[in-house]
Amino acid sequence: MRGHERIVRLAVGAAVLALCVGGGMARADESGPVVAGKGISQMWCVNCHVVAPTQARGSDQTPSFAAIAARPDTTAEKLHNFLAQPHGMPDFRLGGKDIDNVVAYILSLKP
Repeated sequence: MRGHERIVRLAVGAAVLALCVGGGMARADESGPVVAGKGISQMWCVNCHVVAPTQARGSDQTPSFAAIAARPDTTAEKLHNFLAQPHGMPDFRLGGKDIDNVVAYILSLKP
């Protein structure tokens, strides 16, 4: 492999790594838990919920994460309590740190 080809491959690899680690274009105020929560949501919640503004659609029967965040009564405590219980997928539960991260992500969507 010649020098310039290696540099191009390293640059492409670095760009891919940055997108994977950073979750794409993150807002300046997003911290680690928010980015982690977005990733968890895009892995597990996306089948039923619209979890990101760029997502085309989820289930018509479940609210989007933005709609949940916009509710005046949405709090970290209520989200924690809800996510600690099985809902829709009885054999699946998020762990404590994952719940913290998903809660941080949902709350970051508050208008």
